[in-house]
Amino acid sequence: MRNFGWLGRSTGDERLDQVRNKMYAEAYWLVVLICNVSAIVKIIRFGPDYKLFITELIILVVSSLYIGLRSIFKGVYAAEAELQDRRSRVSRSKKQIISGLVLGLGIAIFFGVRSAVLYGDDSTRLWYFLTVFAFSIIFYIPLFLMILWLGDAAARKASQSMGPKDDEE
Repeated sequence: MRNFGWLGRSTGDERLDQVRNKMYAEAYWLVVLICNVSAIVKIIRFGPDYKLFITELIILVVSSLYIGLRSIFKGVYAAEAELQDRRSRVSRSKKQIISGLVLGLGIAIFFGVRSAVLYGDDSTRLWYFLTVFAFSIIFYIPLFLMILWLGDAAARKASQSMGPKDDEE
């Protein structure tokens, strides 16, 4: 394990190392919770001006990207995906299909209702809803399916090629 001062030292006791890692994970989730609460309070109090909560957004995005990329480059992502496929009754690919369908349908319904309310009058609201809903489904469901599937496939491939590595490099 790399030695980053007090943070990276191993005690030699596996149980203590696991407890320390669990505490770091809890601290991470506490920071995420504080950032989310802070951003929500700022949005409610001052309005949706992103400049007011850009710090919170940066913390959330950078930390999430770091954890995701680190798990891919250490080979953990592929191992976790394999374990999840073995344990779960529903495979990861089916979950991605369901997620893509739900996201696509949700956005299609949102855009359909929005266009019906904004642009339709009493006689044309149903037509606006159905038209926008149909075109949104045709566009967004394949888009989300492709993004979810390609993202997972690329992450698995990269993670498998990296393989499980020891931290001592």
